[in-house]
Amino acid sequence: MGSKMPVSLDNLMIYIIREYTRRTYKGIGRTKLMKLLFLIDYHAFKEKGKKITGLKWIKWLYGPFSRKVLDTLDALEAEGKIYAEEIPGLGVFYISSYYNVNISENVRKMVDEVLKEYATKSLDYILTKVYNLPEVKNKDVGDYIL
Repeated sequence: MGSKMPVSLDNLMIYIIREYTRRTYKGIGRTKLMKLLFLIDYHAFKEKGKKITGLKWIKWLYGPFSRKVLDTLDALEAEGKIYAEEIPGLGVFYISSYYNVNISENVRKMVDEVLKEYATKSLDYILTKVYNLPEVKNKDVGDYIL
């Protein structure tokens, strides 16, 4: 566990975006990124009793949500560390080839486990999985989840 958790959200998001692209040869959409970040926190909390991101997850209209994720995406794009491409009818997708990220080996392993399990799965599959978690399913919109 150690003092390395929570990790810098900037570094974590860059790593996830980069690894997702490496594994799937595609950019990642906001919704999938949001749910993967939640799943990373969810699994870390279940295994270690501590979230990785330090985010406060609330149940919003489309499941677990943190405004800070969207703010961080905007900041990283402005800094040129990630790139956004809008695909008409599909939304915005992010890619990154930025390699200067500092993530502990423990965090990297947990993130890689979640990516291995979910990166190549459809968004619908991930949404169904997340929405059916008791911690999400049994909450009302606006409630704190994790």
